[in-house]
Amino acid sequence: MATLPHTPLTVAFDAEEASIIDEIARVRGLDEPIEVLRALLIEAYDALWDQTFAESQDVLAGMAQSARRAIAAGETEPFDPATF
Repeated sequence: MATLPHTPLTVAFDAEEASIIDEIARVRGLDEPIEVLRALLIEAYDALWDQTFAESQDVLAGMAQSARRAIAAGETEPFDPATF
């Protein structure tokens, strides 16, 4: 997917979609439909990040286990911030 530049975007909503946007705006105290869309976009991105992080736990656990094995086997060196 191409990155969108800061370009005006025109979107047509059907009556049901417009009603949903109006209801979200009313509940959240937002004045403009674009504010609703921006809020929903941020929420969707946050949910995607949370999902991605949750799905990475097996990978992180595997990396931690591998590091513990390397430490136990003496295959590592102490961390020295001066040489990092």
